[in-house]
Amino acid sequence: MANPSPQVLAERILAKTVKVPCKVPGVSGDCYTYTGALNKGYGQASYYMGGGKQKTVVTHRAVWEVEHGPIPYDMTIDHLCFNRACQNVGHMNLKTRGDNTRAGAHRNPVVIANRAKTHCPQGHPYDEENTYSPPSGGRYCRTCGRRATKAWRERSLELKESA
Repeated sequence: MANPSPQVLAERILAKTVKVPCKVPGVSGDCYTYTGALNKGYGQASYYMGGGKQKTVVTHRAVWEVEHGPIPYDMTIDHLCFNRACQNVGHMNLKTRGDNTRAGAHRNPVVIANRAKTHCPQGHPYDEENTYSPPSGGRYCRTCGRRATKAWRERSLELKESA
């Protein structure tokens, strides 16, 4: 099928879904789980564009756009049901990428492991006075930061003096 309309593409996507009861409290309705190709848990569908070219789309985005229109550049879809293959637009809402990342942090094993650390790799405590938390997120050891800055200044002075 060459360049299907968005509605036809959405129908093709929904034809490859199965209803599965949603296990997340507070999220109503069934998950419409995509049974076609997945990439990192997200559904993918491809179609032939003509001229030997093929286009691949992320299925939940295609279904959302048929129902609600284009997704703004600075926004992304948040799956309220935590099922990346879900095509139920009732289980999706728009968020900024940052908000979506923060909302999912409690499920991310890397974030969970890092939050459990009480000391930096050099053994300094992550406490109120020794921890810097930049607006971009994360946390840094102030003691290690001061040592790194001091070493950098010393190297810079040595380079200036030798030049």
